[in-house]
Amino acid sequence: MLGPVGETEFDLRFYCFGVPVRVHPLFWLVSVFMGWGSGDAKSIITWVTCVFLSILVHEMGHAIAIRRYGFPSEIVLHGMGGYATSRGFTTWRNVWVSFAGPLAGFLFGGVVVVVELLILQYRRDWLANRDVWLFFEFLKFINFYWGLVNLLPVLPLDGGHIMQALMMKYWRKKPQQRVLEISIIASGGMAYWAYHSGERYVVILFILLCANSVVQYNELKNHRRW
Repeated sequence: MLGPVGETEFDLRFYCFGVPVRVHPLFWLVSVFMGWGSGDAKSIITWVTCVFLSILVHEMGHAIAIRRYGFPSEIVLHGMGGYATSRGFTTWRNVWVSFAGPLAGFLFGGVVVVVELLILQYRRDWLANRDVWLFFEFLKFINFYWGLVNLLPVLPLDGGHIMQALMMKYWRKKPQQRVLEISIIASGGMAYWAYHSGERYVVILFILLCANSVVQYNELKNHRRW
């Protein structure tokens, strides 16, 4: 999310529908940290599984869109989320590639809801099992809530990339500066909201994203002075 992640000897590697996937060990550690308050060891394992499946589906959305335009892509899952390697496209192709990730998550979440409704209709007793119930709740939370959060106009979230592509195309006066200003305000506001909502991981994430935008903003201003 904040740039390319180096390889380690502990990376998990596999292919998903022909797309190479690399999972950095920090992905597992951060996922466990995020799910630590969910209950016992089984609940934490359920949470980590749901995070893995959901982020993989999200990044597959990006990778499929990139490959649709004839370019290769690799998925990397790491401590701050994940990314699908890409390259520069035209404005609206960039918008589509950026939106394809959240869209894949929303569709996956929709499938989860349909399956849950079918279970309620025909095998309601399955959801009496706490682990099964948590599995569905975690998947819905990650794919819908995280998907919406990811569309906020904050760099380098997908919403930030969409905003950047449109601003660079249609905003005439200092577009990159305006993009970073919006990113700083939006990420700072989200960190403030998360703090008062008790969302500790979200607070940490958006403080880091806000700091990243501030650094880029200062670099841009200093470059223009010279």
